[in-house]
Amino acid sequence: GDRFSLLLLDDDEYYFDDFKVTYFGPNAPREQRRAEGRLKLCSNSLIFVPQLARIPILKFPFPHIELETSRTNQGEEVFVVLTREHVEMKENDVDGPYTFKKERGQHGFMLHYGSMHSFLKRVENLWTLARLFPREREERLRLVIDALESSVAFDTSRIVNINETVLYDTLGSRITPLVINPGRIVLTDYRLYFQAVTNIDNEPVQKYSYRSMVRICKRRHNLRPIGLEFFFDDNKSLFLAFKSNAHRETVYELLISQKEMTNLANEQQSIRQYTERWQKGELSNYDYLMFLNFSAGRSFNDLTQYPVMPWVLADYESKELDLTNPKTFRDLSKPMGALNPRRLRSFLERYEQMEGDRFLYGTHYSTPGYVLYFLVRTAPQYMLRLQRGRFDAPDRTFASIGETYNNALTLPTDVKELIPEFYSPDMADIFVNTAHLDLGVRSDGTVVGDVVLPPWAHSPYDFVSKMRKALESNYVRDNLHHWVDLIFGYKQRGSAALDAYNVFYPLTYEGAIDIDSITDPIERKGKELQISEFGQTPSQLFSTPHPKFGQFVESTYTYHSIASLDSLFDHIAPLKLTGPLFDNQAPYTVAQQSAPKPSIGVDSNSKLWSDLSRLKPKVRNKLHRDKVTWMGLGGDGYDNIYSVSWDTTLKLFSIPSQRRIRSAPIASLRLSDAVLPTGDSNLIYIACWDNSIYAYSIEYGRAVDKIVGGHDDAVACIGMANDTLVSGSWDNSVKTWRVTPDGLPQIPTSDFIDHDTAVTALDIDAAGVTIASGDNDGRILVSDLRANRVVRSMNLHSNDITQIKFDRAG
Repeated sequence: GDRFSLLLLDDDEYYFDDFKVTYFGPNAPREQRRAEGRLKLCSNSLIFVPQLARIPILKFPFPHIELETSRTNQGEEVFVVLTREHVEMKENDVDGPYTFKKERGQHGFMLHYGSMHSFLKRVENLWTLARLFPREREERLRLVIDALESSVAFDTSRIVNINETVLYDTLGSRITPLVINPGRIVLTDYRLYFQAVTNIDNEPVQKYSYRSMVRICKRRHNLRPIGLEFFFDDNKSLFLAFKSNAHRETVYELLISQKEMTNLANEQQSIRQYTERWQKGELSNYDYLMFLNFSAGRSFNDLTQYPVMPWVLADYESKELDLTNPKTFRDLSKPMGALNPRRLRSFLERYEQMEGDRFLYGTHYSTPGYVLYFLVRTAPQYMLRLQRGRFDAPDRTFASIGETYNNALTLPTDVKELIPEFYSPDMADIFVNTAHLDLGVRSDGTVVGDVVLPPWAHSPYDFVSKMRKALESNYVRDNLHHWVDLIFGYKQRGSAALDAYNVFYPLTYEGAIDIDSITDPIERKGKELQISEFGQTPSQLFSTPHPKFGQFVESTYTYHSIASLDSLFDHIAPLKLTGPLFDNQAPYTVAQQSAPKPSIGVDSNSKLWSDLSRLKPKVRNKLHRDKVTWMGLGGDGYDNIYSVSWDTTLKLFSIPSQRRIRSAPIASLRLSDAVLPTGDSNLIYIACWDNSIYAYSIEYGRAVDKIVGGHDDAVACIGMANDTLVSGSWDNSVKTWRVTPDGLPQIPTSDFIDHDTAVTALDIDAAGVTIASGDNDGRILVSDLRANRVVRSMNLHSNDITQIKFDRAG
């Protein structure tokens, strides 16, 4: 079968068409020099899928290729792809890390059918679009896609019964994990049909009988109320997203009015009935939590809204599991971020220092990355899509239950909860590396294979069975209502959320943003990317405390009308480090700003410095919507200004033309610093609050590489000298990275952990051997890379170091 899937595309890539071809690779291994297969035409690349599974799939990104035509010795017309870089995937049909080959090559293709001229015209159009600045490219590509989707008509010959009447025909998309597949959605008086716009599906039209539908739920997609999820009597489901809320509502009303719709559950009564049944002991904890998840919009089809389940156990070290001991269990009245008092203090300190919309936790308890962290062994193709063709670094890969729980208690960027598979014995294979995936070797020499289980578990099945038994235990039954209050209930928002230390990044909440009101295509795309990466808080189901088990209260529990995000942040005020969590601890206050000590070695009477007072602003331009955190000069003649900001974008301003010529969304969280290397490099390295460092290509107008999770907290500052990149983080560490022509590394060359507080500023000398780094306490450390140690410590200020620079003159 065809090994191609939409998971092999880039995040923003669109699949258009495919063609039967013969491939000629003169520089390829002998068995690969001539191969039959399919060539996929996509918005960012050409992808060749050989018939023989042992030959890897070849991907040719448009920014790295040139095109020309030639003829074979037999006179056959061939077009040639001249590459500077290509990607190899799924060799021997194995889902493993992609091979990125940065080498020059020639790859020829002969079409079996169709006009070579027409084909090349389509390819050249997309190749040209890929070289435009992002905004223009996005606008023009959108026109091409809209034209294609509008031109596709539903194939009425696929209707099952000639007596069926078409009631509604509209554009939409089928949503599956990490994939959006556009198509036509058609309703008749007997069935729902979905026909993909392109030929990606083996079955051109999917058919769904109304009589097989047992539930239809309204869903959000990218925080927009445009989705419907269908559940069928064979336990399968379908998630469809529409172009607008109006289209969704029209389809929903039509569906529920159909006479053939005979098996639908009564949605209006369900939540009340299920809550009462759980209170009476008629429903298990597992079934009730799954029902709440689905009622709150969670879906197995959408990784940003995957069902969330609690950690219920706190003991992953004992040889025997004692479910009669309360100490065996996690405190369900607190979110994961509040279970560790020391870590919570640091979250609160950071909260106090924030401006604008403040939050306690920069990461969510449920994100696509966390879901795939747990499922990498059974769904590696999804992790490869999320990680751009790589598995995560071995030291960050899911390898041990105990380690994972401890990380969720202690790391500054980890507050994750669990997924339903941890409580489903038939899913125990997620802990076994059945496919023998090469997940790497950890820094301690351990090969990442099967997940290490607690001593009390004798097998993966035994582990999940005991987890399920713990979930259904008396302790959890009597305390589960607390966790429901945090995730689905009244402690999710407003003052109750603040009191419970349960405030997450603003964009995760329903009502946080009106995507439809954003007209700038780049800004809209950036926001959609943030939403898709960051995860979403469930819809709020209860606005009053959830009843305890056995505490039956007459039918007051119905769907809660979702409050706007304003209701959450209207009440945000500086958090006080008081309350039950700190009752037995010493009083604590956040230090106030104090003036720095006098600077050392600066002559305040110097004419150079006094002349600065005479400078007058020549031009004023508001380029960003939030705090600017870095600026640099570049381009020929240093006539371009580059800047990054808390608004998550990098912007390029031309001094000669006095206009902004580029705006690029980089990540989902705030950008804190950047560095523009000297010499011929066309890259800008950017530090981000998502713990990562991005490489942005000036030539291609997009991020082309990334150090994923290089730190355990936000990267606050970076510097560079020669091929040494240095980064400082809120995790108190300073790391160096060796940059090569092959890109950014994932393993640091050195790691200094000598600061006691967050690193806020740093610089590296021109020779690339000495680093100066400053922290929140006003302390500066000087480190020698040759000796790999700190050689000097200075307490020069009483508060944050905001900038450090070496004298480039020596």
